Amino acid sequence: MPSHQSSVLAFAGPALSAGFGVALAALAASGAERWLDAQSLALFFVVPIVVVAIQHGLWASLGASLLSAMAMNFLFVAPRYTFVVARPQDAAALMLFSVVAALSSAIAARARAAAHSAEQRAQQAQLLQALAVQVGGLQTEADVISAAAAALGRVSGGRGLAVGADDRHWGEGFDETARLAARWAMATKQPYGASEEAPYETNWRFWPVIVAHQPVLALGVDAPLSGEAESAAEQIAGLAGLALARVSATEKAELARLDAERERLKSDLLAGVSHDLRTPLATILFNLQSLQRFAADHPQEARAELLALAEREARRLSGMVEALLDASRIGAGGAPVRKEALEASALIARAIESAGADAKQVTVTLTERDLPAISADPELAARALANVIANAVRHGGGVAEVRAEREGDAVRIEVRDHGPGLGADPEAMFAPFVRGTAGDRRAPGLGLGLSLARKFLEAQNASIEAANAPGGGAVFVLRFSIAADEPVHAG
Repeated sequence: MPSHQSSVLAFAGPALSAGFGVALAALAASGAERWLDAQSLALFFVVPIVVVAIQHGLWASLGASLLSAMAMNFLFVAPRYTFVVARPQDAAALMLFSVVAALSSAIAARARAAAHSAEQRAQQAQLLQALAVQVGGLQTEADVISAAAAALGRVSGGRGLAVGADDRHWGEGFDETARLAARWAMATKQPYGASEEAPYETNWRFWPVIVAHQPVLALGVDAPLSGEAESAAEQIAGLAGLALARVSATEKAELARLDAERERLKSDLLAGVSHDLRTPLATILFNLQSLQRFAADHPQEARAELLALAEREARRLSGMVEALLDASRIGAGGAPVRKEALEASALIARAIESAGADAKQVTVTLTERDLPAISADPELAARALANVIANAVRHGGGVAEVRAEREGDAVRIEVRDHGPGLGADPEAMFAPFVRGTAGDRRAPGLGLGLSLARKFLEAQNASIEAANAPGGGAVFVLRFSIAADEPVHAG
């Protein structure tokens, strides 16, 4: 809407209210004229003056006072229906009425302004309290800045804008003049306002947001502000600074925690590698040296046994190195997933072979002759199941039971052993480098098999759970989604 139309409407509303109120007062005074004298009739005109002062302020009330004096003179002061005042006492009465009306206007307008100011302060206090609660629960800088810019817009009734030191911005109305004004506020650490001293011609006002004695951004609005709104804007900038400082401190603490966790994992890995790789290496080295130096002294059966032991330890060493490489690839997101339809029986057979087990060590039960095909990555699924089977054989007395059945829209593969169980917290067995509880006589290893199995399965939207089996031992449950008609490829 053009500004001149807005000005006309802003003037027309109070004028119509004043004219209508004075007309009603004149009508009421005319009806009461037979019972009251002229001085008493003046009280009827005080009502519209006070009402207009409360609704529209001082100037509208002064206009109503002038209209009331003119109406009294025209309607009730002799000679009537003219603006001429014949008697001096009537002129004095009109002047006194005008003074009283003006004072009443000023008092009522001041009361209106005080009530309006108190209401604004209450609203702004409520907004600031809500903002403080809101930013106290936010976890990112972007969310804090957006909330502060929106709050500043609500305080002013205009557009809230936040401009960062790197020219990133949140909110509406960003342009070159806003950028320059925001940079000025950050450079000087002072609010930027439209005045003769302002270096740029713009309607934007900006307040710098200080974190650790440094301005990190500026909050701005493109609307004129009252004194209370100016104070609220400064408080919003202060709240934003405190919230940003808290978020920064939280992020630094989290980074420090992650660094400490990485260092701990490195230490665990080095400790595991130094201990667990040394044993097979020492065995291989001892056997080879014995064969090299004392081959003539060993019978054929002893030489064969030493070579078999060296081969077995070499295979175990190879498995440990492969597990470490798998952990590295999974952690870096380097293990692609290619799912396809796969028979559960074929997966189990491949996993048993990969685990180095045989029919004497693992018994397989399929509850249905034609189990539905599962959706899985053949390589990752077989390696995950092989890790579980190898773990069950190694820690379960040398034997394990594998059972497959349909469970709703999934195929459930259960691996059970008859070992010492998983302790009080079976879920902890999926953490890296965990090798059971102290004194459970577990065979040496890196403690990565179950951790890798879970990561392999989660990468293809499958799952694994662990529990202590009734009667002793451990049970692991793997669940795979049933495959659709066509092969599925992902990753």
